[in-house]
Amino acid sequence: MPRSPLNDIFARVAADRPNHPAILGLSSGSVRTLSHVGEEARAVAAGLREARLPDRACLLLHVGNHPAFIALLLGCLETRIPVVLLDGALTEVEVSALQLRLHAAGVVLREDDPMFVGRPRTTLPGGLVLASWPSVEALSWGPLTPAVIRLTSGSTSLPRAILAREEHLIADGEQIAEAMAITPADISLGVVPLTHAYGFGCIALQLLLQGTTIVLRDTFTPRQLMADLETHAVSAFFGVPFMFDYVRRNETDPQPLLRSRLVVTAGAPIEAATLRHFHDKWRLKIHSLYGTSETGGITFDASDTLSDVPSVGRPLPGVSVSLAPFAGAGPDEGRVLVRGASVTTGYLDLPGEPESGSLSAFVDGGYLTSDLARWDVRGELLLAGRVSPFVNVAGRKVHPEEVQRTLLALSGVANASVFGMPDDLRGERLVAWVQRSPGEALTVADIRAQCAERLAAYKIPRHFVFTDEAPVDARGKISRQALEELVRLSEAGR
Repeated sequence: MPRSPLNDIFARVAADRPNHPAILGLSSGSVRTLSHVGEEARAVAAGLREARLPDRACLLLHVGNHPAFIALLLGCLETRIPVVLLDGALTEVEVSALQLRLHAAGVVLREDDPMFVGRPRTTLPGGLVLASWPSVEALSWGPLTPAVIRLTSGSTSLPRAILAREEHLIADGEQIAEAMAITPADISLGVVPLTHAYGFGCIALQLLLQGTTIVLRDTFTPRQLMADLETHAVSAFFGVPFMFDYVRRNETDPQPLLRSRLVVTAGAPIEAATLRHFHDKWRLKIHSLYGTSETGGITFDASDTLSDVPSVGRPLPGVSVSLAPFAGAGPDEGRVLVRGASVTTGYLDLPGEPESGSLSAFVDGGYLTSDLARWDVRGELLLAGRVSPFVNVAGRKVHPEEVQRTLLALSGVANASVFGMPDDLRGERLVAWVQRSPGEALTVADIRAQCAERLAAYKIPRHFVFTDEAPVDARGKISRQALEELVRLSEAGR
């Protein structure tokens, strides 16, 4: 069996500095050195071998920002088991659907997670368990089995499986490290999900490739952020616009943040007013990283100056960016086409999934994104919108059709529509219009309770409006304009 390149790199890093702190788990109070992570990874690999999972079948990792995540990842890579990185907020219904769709041999969970209690369970090191489906028949991955499978929403809201090999991950981590000058001496604060491409590339891979310490927090808690930064002398903070907007709007004293040498935002465009606030009032430049799950990091704004129109910077070392013509683009705009060693293999061809070229696609030796952009006079990239229907909720992308399909399946719902609207705090928020079935007295609380069993919390609409008839336009189609007006009137009448 061929060796795992990431395991080999990490083994060398750990051998050089075995006692160097690797992961400080703030929620659990645990400390793992580089040597400890390596030992834990070998124990995970042994446990997975003993579980005798079907050959080439994948595992779903549903552990969130758990201190054992890095060792779990290394153990899976060492045993050549493809891993699917899941958002830790997904519900059992969502995880079950993915297990069926991807023919996963099992789901790795925290030991106190009540999901899949009826499945055969294997205890893994670090407080994790494997709930397994031992008789599953693995999918065919094509000519090369992936190391990591990332999930994104397709044009029909079905999850797209993005296939990444270890060389793609290593290239992404190295390109990010060079662009941001991340070193083994840095200490990064991990509050964004490590399973997302952003957290994986900027935080997890930096530990694996060079031993950069991670101060790990399960979730973002505003009141803890500044204390964590201060207590642990964090030098690299990776956040999302929602976090910086929160600090600005609540007039939080950001002194601990100012001591970090690197402050980065990604996941969604950040408001120019927020960038200006930190730059003018606190002399802090928040650097923007632009990337996708399919490519890893694409561009980075390394400049310490702030322009009138914020950019996402220049391409990372080794990344090539060009603009492809698009009929709906403005002057000098086009769709972002990315080429480079970090661009992943492609999408898994799953039953029921449309052709990948409908919105974004792997073409011409690269990846054609759903983002529109143009170059400014300095040669930096300016994002100009999207051609996809995603709603970006505090840095997490949600496909409205997925939520709409869930609402339509609920008891008492005759019709529904879900869409995004601007939100001062989160960037965008999900709102929903619902038409009750005749004779039903469905309430918002009823809908939220049913949704909570089927959807991650961030996918549940923040606001609901009810009408007896569908608001339609002159063509007889549901009017988005009318729905937005209904929401505004409803919110104004609170």
